[in-house]
Amino acid sequence: MKKIALILAIILMLTPIFASCDKTDKVSVESETKKQEVSETEFSIDSLPELDMNKEEFRSYGAKNSSGTTYYDYETGDLMNDANYQRKVAIEEKYNVQIVRDNSTLDNPAGEIKRFILSDDKTYDVFHGKQDQTMTEMILDGYFVEWGDLEYVDYTKPYWNTALSETMNFCGKVYYMAGDYSLSTYNSTNVIMFNKDLFNDLGIEYPWQDVYDYTWTIDKLIEISKQGYNDLNGSTQFEREEDRTGYAGWYWEMYPALYFGMGGQTIITDEDNMPVLNIGTERTVKILDKMIELFDGQNAWSYGTNYGTHNKAFDDGRLLMRDTMLYWLEMNRGLEFEASIVPYPMLDEDQGKYYSRSGPSFSSCIYVPVTNESLESTGIILEAMAIEGYNRIRPVYYDITLDLKSTSDPETRDMVDIVLASAVYQNETMLTPYDMNKIVASKTNTFTSWFASREEYFEGVVKDIADYYAA
Repeated sequence: MKKIALILAIILMLTPIFASCDKTDKVSVESETKKQEVSETEFSIDSLPELDMNKEEFRSYGAKNSSGTTYYDYETGDLMNDANYQRKVAIEEKYNVQIVRDNSTLDNPAGEIKRFILSDDKTYDVFHGKQDQTMTEMILDGYFVEWGDLEYVDYTKPYWNTALSETMNFCGKVYYMAGDYSLSTYNSTNVIMFNKDLFNDLGIEYPWQDVYDYTWTIDKLIEISKQGYNDLNGSTQFEREEDRTGYAGWYWEMYPALYFGMGGQTIITDEDNMPVLNIGTERTVKILDKMIELFDGQNAWSYGTNYGTHNKAFDDGRLLMRDTMLYWLEMNRGLEFEASIVPYPMLDEDQGKYYSRSGPSFSSCIYVPVTNESLESTGIILEAMAIEGYNRIRPVYYDITLDLKSTSDPETRDMVDIVLASAVYQNETMLTPYDMNKIVASKTNTFTSWFASREEYFEGVVKDIADYYAA
């Protein structure tokens, strides 16, 4: 069995979507190269300019923590909480500043953020927001500062999310960022979790080797799903809350995870680094064909109401595989069976690379408002927080929060490495989960006509983005 030995220092050096990749022994070759490069690199806040903020506040505002974890402004004995607190103290002492974060009671405080900026309220230096349509519209309406104006931020470094800075970088400009300043973007990366006990009972090999061999494709997922159905209550009719099945998930997260995992795109950049619409392709048609084939009812199902149905089915042992996110590794320590994860599958072996969707509905991306009049100090504090997050928080997150240090199988750790190294960000406001669900539920691939009726509008949206970024 091929093994990978990706070290902690490079797990979050995320690769840009659709970068070229030699298909031969990718994981071992690339990991050894990066290991050698990164082992010689150390990051320290001492490299940043001196700054004395005279006890002024550096204040941020954003959505509540989606994973349900609460961090306190004091040490509690919880390693993750204490790492966050120790970072805060280190930054405050270094720059004579007070770090304050205010959390909204809302999952999406975009409306509140907009009102702060419109009223010229200068309370907050940065905002934490979702990567969604509202925030995108606010970028195009001029609400946020371009990160190139933050002199001391270097978002090419591994403590920032380089995948986001490259895939959402048009005309050399970036208007939001994520990274070790806040780990929620990594926490909310989609994976497929599988019940090892059920795989053993059914004589199904774990998909790990297929992942290592780059043969983990949508056809393999469909094949395994077909082995999962069991009419547990003997009704002779499929009932999702009673019977066992192969694969399921909340379609608002699962459909885009499948789409991007199989190499689907929405916007790409051309040779001039300008945005180009890239939905209406033959690949999109093939992807939706495979999704229709997968979700046939009893073998695999999706739903978009009453969140938690697929989680309960999995917890009850009635689901071989489910869509989930990395933070569920922490939340699922109480399972009565052993489970592990794999990345989302490729469309085919020719794809040669995994793409793991990082969910905008949960990601806490950082936006700097135009009301911020202290861009120099903001850049220094943001960079320092990211560096100290890389040094202090990431190791704890990886070994303690994900509970991988004592995992019973090294393959799970390998899968986390692969997932985080393949995380991608794409615009999800065009081909939405709702749109995909309508096509999949109809069991007829109507994408071509669907796109034809919207192409002109989408082209206009991309032109607006291009005009704003080029200005």
